[in-house]
Amino acid sequence: MADDLDRASDLQAALNESAARHREDVPHIVPTGECHACEAPADPPKLFCDAACAEEFEKFRQRGWV
Repeated sequence: MADDLDRASDLQAALNESAARHREDVPHIVPTGECHACEAPADPPKLFCDAACAEEFEKFRQRGWV
């Protein structure tokens, strides 16, 4: 019988798979070691230093600014 940790692990795996399926590629930028929004350090394969910069970049991309 599965315990709470097993169920939590299964749920997290399902959430990760769902997020990966719905993730949009950003083909025109590559990891450089710097955040593409603010130029702070971002270890590859990260493109951004945090979620706020990723969201900011997405807003700019949707407006056609990048």
